[in-house]
Amino acid sequence: MLTFAHLAIFVKNVDAMEQFYQEIFSMKTVWKNPNDKAYLTTGNNDIFALVQHKNLKEKETVLDGYVLANASHFGVIVDSEEEFEKLVKRIQERGIRIAGPKKSRDNTTSFYFLDPDKNP
Repeated sequence: MLTFAHLAIFVKNVDAMEQFYQEIFSMKTVWKNPNDKAYLTTGNNDIFALVQHKNLKEKETVLDGYVLANASHFGVIVDSEEEFEKLVKRIQERGIRIAGPKKSRDNTTSFYFLDPDKNP
């Protein structure tokens, strides 16, 4: 296997979450069915699918590095420590609290946050 073809998450409002992920991760929309689904990409042969689910129940995810590390989540790779710091700042500027940063067992640096629909 080379990589994942796509990753999908449920969201309450596909338009709002599309804008959120575009702003935070500089993703581009490659396909959209309004009020249903949006497929975003980083440009690296990947698809991040946002699937609208109007009856989505509130998740009980706690913002704690240890808890979130064991919850469903995804990781991204950035080019440098400077890009990492910029990403942290973009998220915090939206009033979103992060857990971390912390060093992982593989010597990478990571942090966790909840998007506006409480996806870790």
